[in-house]
Amino acid sequence: MKRFTVFLAVIVLVLLTVAVAFAAPPVTESFEYDDTYPMLYCGDGPPFYVGVGDFWIWNNEVGEGSYTEFYDNDGNLVGAKGHVNGTDHLFAEGYPEHMLSGQFTNNWMTYFDPATGLYLYENSPSNWWNLHLPGYGNIIHFAGLEVYEYDNAIDDWHLIKDNGLRYFDLVALCEYLAPPE
Repeated sequence: MKRFTVFLAVIVLVLLTVAVAFAAPPVTESFEYDDTYPMLYCGDGPPFYVGVGDFWIWNNEVGEGSYTEFYDNDGNLVGAKGHVNGTDHLFAEGYPEHMLSGQFTNNWMTYFDPATGLYLYENSPSNWWNLHLPGYGNIIHFAGLEVYEYDNAIDDWHLIKDNGLRYFDLVALCEYLAPPE
C-alpha cells in the first residue's frame, strides 16, 4: 500500500510539473518617458496654502522602466509587476533654468481576478520622492509601502495599508524655486 501511495504521489507531481510547463509565458515590456506637469501651487490657495508667492512649481519627470504580465494555464491575466526609476526636475513655471532634481524609484505588483480580469489589489514598495535642498537638507521624502484594494463598483482604488516616511517642507521648496523678482 505504501508503494502505491508513493507511486501516486510521484504521478501527481509529474502532472503538476507538466501543467505548469503549459502555462502561458509571462510578457515583458520596457518603456521610457519624459513628462512635464504642474505639481504644486506655492500661493495662498488650495490644496496646501503654502503662501510663498503666486506661482506654480512644475515637474519634468524623466524615467524608464519595465513591467511583466503573468497568466494562468487558461491564458487569463493574474498579475503584473513593474519597476520604474528616474529623475524629477522641479522648477518654477517659466524658469526651467533654476531647478531642483532628485532620483525616484517605483515598484509594484498588481493582482487580477482570473475569472473576470478585474483588478483585485496592488502592492507598491517605493521611493517616490527624494529631494534635497543644497545647504538645507532633505525637503521631500516620500517612501515606503502602500497597498491598494480596487473597488470595481465605483472604479477606484482604496489605500488599505500605508507604511513609510512622508516628509514635505513645501515652504522651503517654494522659497528655493521662487522666480526672481
